[in-house]
Amino acid sequence: MKKTFGILGCGFLGSIVATAYQRGFLDEYDFIGAYSHNEADIDRLLSVAGEGKAFTSVDAIIDAKPDMLIETASVAFFKSMAVQALEQGISLIPLSIGSFADKAFYDEAMQTAQANHAKIYIPSGAVGGFDVLQTVSLMAEAGVDHNHPFGRENEVTDHKTEVHTHKNPGPIMGTKLFSDEVISQMKTVFDGTAEEAIEILPTQVNVMVAAALASSGPEQTGAKITTVPGFVGDDHRTVIETHGIRGVVDIYSSTSAIAGWSIVALMRNLASPMEFF
Repeated sequence: MKKTFGILGCGFLGSIVATAYQRGFLDEYDFIGAYSHNEADIDRLLSVAGEGKAFTSVDAIIDAKPDMLIETASVAFFKSMAVQALEQGISLIPLSIGSFADKAFYDEAMQTAQANHAKIYIPSGAVGGFDVLQTVSLMAEAGVDHNHPFGRENEVTDHKTEVHTHKNPGPIMGTKLFSDEVISQMKTVFDGTAEEAIEILPTQVNVMVAAALASSGPEQTGAKITTVPGFVGDDHRTVIETHGIRGVVDIYSSTSAIAGWSIVALMRNLASPMEFF
């Protein structure tokens, strides 16, 4: 029996999922419909998908009880409806991953998902390498000498994660990170933690929080943002280190489309008899 899904947020990224569905990349699923604050956006997305219902509210699409809901809207929107959906046993695939930098929200969402046998699936988007980040973090947490066949105790258990993003100065305009210097020269405008970064740029650093959740946590993951005049797209370089291991994941993308397609890849992985971790 096919699983059902709905889409919350009907802009560019939501439409990518609809396109993938219409072109047969999600044959293992049935699309029930979509919701957005903008009715015209819903109509456009449904025309792309070729089917589906235009829901008039979040409550209505949750009441339809799809197996999963895909969120491509905003941090504020996702935080407003996530727990309600999880209480109904509906699994979530959010792009507004920065929501989980809020520890209280993170804890409530995790507890609600577990209590109602739902899942929160985090797509890799433009950061990637979740498998490596989780594996290296686990090896550090284990606190053993991984060069020894029987895993002797090892005093070194720490690990360090840092995400360094290069982007155009445009996204920081109107924030406290902006200065006249960034218009004409490359400048590191932020150097702190992923948790601090999402507070300043709630729509720009979801990838940093995603990498942090897969490794050291938003409070402990280092975050740097360097602006480059004329730079097109984003480059996210994630480095994780522990005793004897150093992993680097570096992804450049000229478009945010990779985030939408990572949802499609995740859904295909979940439905496949072979899963890639």
